[in-house]
Amino acid sequence: MFQLNQHECKLLSVNPRAELHGEETRMACDLKIQMTANNDLLNELAPHLKEVFYSGVNEHSDLADLGMDDDYLPTLRFPELKSINWDYKGAGYRVVINDQLGTGEDIYLIETTLDRFKFTPQAGGIIQLIFRIVAHPNEKDMGSLCAHIQRDIELTLEPPKADKQADMKLQSLKKAS
Repeated sequence: MFQLNQHECKLLSVNPRAELHGEETRMACDLKIQMTANNDLLNELAPHLKEVFYSGVNEHSDLADLGMDDDYLPTLRFPELKSINWDYKGAGYRVVINDQLGTGEDIYLIETTLDRFKFTPQAGGIIQLIFRIVAHPNEKDMGSLCAHIQRDIELTLEPPKADKQADMKLQSLKKAS
């Protein structure tokens, strides 16, 4: 499963809105996140995804003599490719945004959903990744999130535990039938 641990990202935008849950209106927001990461992260979206877009070091490359790990795949297979939309959706995530403004308080968001993934493979084994986090912050956290717009943040994404994932899968199957 996709996860991050105190990864440097940029909070591109915060879209505040309301959601209806039966008769109740609940505060919600969409966070648009941008980050640069090692291409190993692709395999968290889908097994072997990295190998689809990258290959190993060419034997004639300057890097060939460095004794690089076999998992190091820096060469783009299809340099002509631009951004790729990826249909990954993760529910039940816990999000932590470390305090970057000196307030002394991190932002914690629970039961969030990740979706709308878009990645751009780049030479050297790097990807540019943009995705959305759907969250339900309280008023204080909403203000803090808005204060972080267009700023670098330190982001942690914790996927739900295995038993929670199983419960969510059962609930989605019940809704489908």
